[in-house]
Amino acid sequence: MSHISWSILLSNGVSTQDAQHKNLLNQLSDAKLANCSPKVLGTVLTELMNYTVCHFGYEEKLMEIIHYEDAASHKVVHSGFVQTCAELNSRFNSGDVSIADDVINLLQDWHKNHVMTADKKFGQALNKAGIF
Repeated sequence: MSHISWSILLSNGVSTQDAQHKNLLNQLSDAKLANCSPKVLGTVLTELMNYTVCHFGYEEKLMEIIHYEDAASHKVVHSGFVQTCAELNSRFNSGDVSIADDVINLLQDWHKNHVMTADKKFGQALNKAGIF
């Protein structure tokens, strides 16, 4: 598993979203550095659940404001991520601490396959609409 550090190349040009994405990367780094002890894993999962509610709600409201053309597909991907996070959280709460690698892989995949693609495109649409 490779380490992802924040850089300007990861920015989608929307400072609020960038800050939220950076926080997600910090959670990933914290989990890796601590070898995912149960305490750290629990904190990461709690932060992840909070992230999905706040961040996705924020993004989806912005999508409505600008009538974003890819809003429906973007929301479907968000929904799938929320479901996966809930399943991981449920497993953890049932005593399964073997999910650490699953959490790290989920965060890395999410960053690579969503933040760096769909969110960058959305950021460009927000900038074009004059929102940010």
